[in-house]
Parts: sequence; C-alpha cells; structure tokens
Amino acid sequence: MGAIRKKVKATFEGTDTLTRAGVCDMAKANVEAGSFGSSAPWCGTSGHTTDWEAIYTELDRLATCRSSTTTSSTTTSSTTTSTQLATPTVTITAGSGISEGTAAGFTLTANPAPAAALTVAVTVAQSGDYAAAGAVGSKTVTIPTGGTATYSVATVDDSTDEADGSISFTLNTGTGYTVGSTATATVVVTDNDVPEITVTAGSGVSEGTAAVFTLTANPAPAAPLTVAVTVAQSGDYAATGATGSKTVTIPTGGTATYSVSTVDDSSDEANGSVSVTVNSGTGYTVGSTATATVAVSDDDLAAVTTPSFSIDDLTVKEEAGMVSFKIKLSPPSTRMTGVYVQAKAGSATSPADYLGLSQPLIVPFPPGQTERTAKFYVQNDSHDEGNESFQLVLSNPMGGAVIADGVAEVTIENTDPMPAAWLPRFGRTVSQQVVDALQERFSAPPTPPGLHLTMAGEELTGSGATP
Repeated sequence: MGAIRKKVKATFEGTDTLTRAGVCDMAKANVEAGSFGSSAPWCGTSGHTTDWEAIYTELDRLATCRSSTTTSSTTTSSTTTSTQLATPTVTITAGSGISEGTAAGFTLTANPAPAAALTVAVTVAQSGDYAAAGAVGSKTVTIPTGGTATYSVATVDDSTDEADGSISFTLNTGTGYTVGSTATATVVVTDNDVPEITVTAGSGVSEGTAAVFTLTANPAPAAPLTVAVTVAQSGDYAATGATGSKTVTIPTGGTATYSVSTVDDSSDEANGSVSVTVNSGTGYTVGSTATATVAVSDDDLAAVTTPSFSIDDLTVKEEAGMVSFKIKLSPPSTRMTGVYVQAKAGSATSPADYLGLSQPLIVPFPPGQTERTAKFYVQNDSHDEGNESFQLVLSNPMGGAVIADGVAEVTIENTDPMPAAWLPRFGRTVSQQVVDALQERFSAPPTPPGLHLTMAGEELTGSGATP
C-alpha cells in the first residue's frame, strides 16, 4: 500500500462515461483515492474492496480517453488534479586545499531536494600518492532529503618528500537524478615533508688531495634540490676560487658529495683545514650538523739546519790577566749538546805566555742554549818583545751538533817598553841601529874560531869560548 500511496497524487471525482470497447458513453465510475484509504467506491457501489491495480488501469484508460475523444454524454462532474515531483540535479563543490594527512572534503547538492534519500554514483581519483588505501575508485554517496551531503577522502601523512598533488571527485550518471554542470571538483593536497640538510666530513688529507664532504637530505627530495653552502679554510691550502659561496645539487637519491681542491705547494707551513657550512635556502631546512671540517696536513718538511759550534778570533793585551771568550751554537738544539775546547801553542806558549786549557775542556750546552763562556790567563812578563799568538781549538761535538768554525786565533799584544838603561846608548832609532849592525857584520873580516858576540858595537865574546 505504501508504494501505491507514493504514486497516487490525484483525486478523481465525478461521473465519467466509460466503455470497455473504447467508447466513452457506457459505464460510470466514481474513483476516490485522495484519502488513500483502504477502500473506495467503485462504479457507485459502496463497500467494495479497492482493487488498486484495477484503479490504476482505469485511471490510465481515463487519461487516454480524455485526450483522444470528445463525448456528448452528460457529465455530472469531472475534476482531475495531478502533481508530479521534478528529477533532482546533482552538483559537487570542493573544500579548501589541505596538507597531507588531512581529509579532503567535498559537498554534493541535489536540486530540488529528493523526496527520499538519493544514492549518487561517484569516482574518486588522485594526482600524486596521497589518498589512503582504498580511498580512490568508484564510490556512492547518499544525499538525504535535506538536499546536501558531504564526503571526505582520507590522505596519508608520510615521511616522503614529494610534489604537491590533489584529490578529485567526479559525479557519474545514475537513477533518480541528473548530473549538473559542476560534475567534478578537486582539492589540492600539499606535501609537508621538507628535506632537512646535514653535512659530514671525509677523512683528513695531505695538501694536494681534495677534501671531501657528504650532504644528506632527509627525506630524499622529490626532485633535484639545490643547497647553498659556504666553503672556508684555515691556513692557505684551498685552490684558487675554491672558497666562498657555492651550491650543491642533491639528487632524488638523497645524498651528494662535494670536493674542495687543495694545492701541494713547496712551502713549509702549519697544518690547516677546509670547512663546508650549509646555509638556509628554499625547499629545505638546515639540520643540526650544519658545518663539517676536513684537516689538511702540510707535506713540506722544514729545511733541517744542524746545530753548529763556532768560536771567534780575539786579541788581548799582555797585561789582560784572566780572559773570557765565547763558544757559540746555532741554531739552538732541542737536546743536550757539548763540545771540547783546548789551547794550542803558537809563538805564545804555556806557561810562559798563558795559562789554562792545556788539556781539553768540555763545554756543555743545555737545550736551547746558544752561547757558553770559557777562560784562560795571560802571563804579563817584562820583556820587550813582539806580539805573540796561540789557538783555541774546538773538537768532539756531541748531541748531534757539528763544528762550523772550530779554530780561534788568539793574539797577545806586547806592552813592555825598551829598557831605560839602553836609551842613552842609542842615539838613533832602533831600526837604524839594526841596519848599521848588519852592514858592519857583513863587512867585517873573518873572525878567528870561537864565539864572538857584539852588542851596540862592543865585543861581548868571552875568552876561552869554544865553537
């Protein structure tokens, strides 16, 4: 009965002439269906149980008869009222764009609102890989009698850096509705996984070998990602143009290596380093490990200079007494060294002219020492004589040192005047007397055998001298 009530929307009252042969002038019918009761008069006979199938059949015949035949019969009354619902048109609108992990929302509208819940066929699709498992494909949405329904498509918040995408919703044709002009709607889905960039350093290198760094993007970028970096150095090792602001492109694999060339020069220098620092930029964030450093070692050994001993010549007065002299070491040694020093007689002898150093004397040099002092004593006699000399000689260096200049010439200057008793005897200069004496000597006749000495023209030879 409920299905019939939904279909019957008119009340027929009055007398119509009907014929089962198709001529509308024979039978009468009074059909009352407006109240949707369980019974209705039929052909003027009350109490007859309503045969609804027969009623609908007869209603159809009445409508056909009225539209095709003009009757001359007398009609007491005939009133027909018919009301039919329009077919709903369904459209769709999209909600605002979302970030991955948030549901994409859509609104379906039926106009006019359906008399009963209306099932609409739709297709859910996506661009990218954001929709949850099972969320795409053919679906149905039920629009209630209110006329609108919302539908949500779940998306997944993953850890993959990817291009932004979208979720689309398309109305399909179906029963009980028509598809409006706005049949498809799309919600943009934004990826929220921004790669974080970190940098690590390779092993230390010797100058001339490239310093290597590794940059890592986590998660890996959906497309090659350009990262800004700064290259700096400690010391002077990086090749020309290798330092300063640079860029590194990280591929979709997520890692990239970056090399900084160094120069193998010939300069002895302190060890240094090369560093890479990740700068902020577009499409990524900077991780906690933003700077990495590679140590660079110098391979140029310093010229080795062996510590060397030396001693300088010196001149002293005959009355100098105790004399100090220096023994030098250059460059200074980092360990204990030493050398022997000894006097070597010349025209000056020991002990007549000087005292000390007749035996080798060891002179120690602690680490870092560059000079040490030794001494000897000059004898001051009363003889008028020429200058005299002797040597100071270094020998047997120790502690890895060598001798560069190991002999010093020591000159003792005579300071004794000519004896005063001799001065009256010499009216001429001493040099002139020497010349005269030589001339006299060479011009004198041969002397008899024996020792003959003459001084200042006087015979000094004693009697009885033998050759």
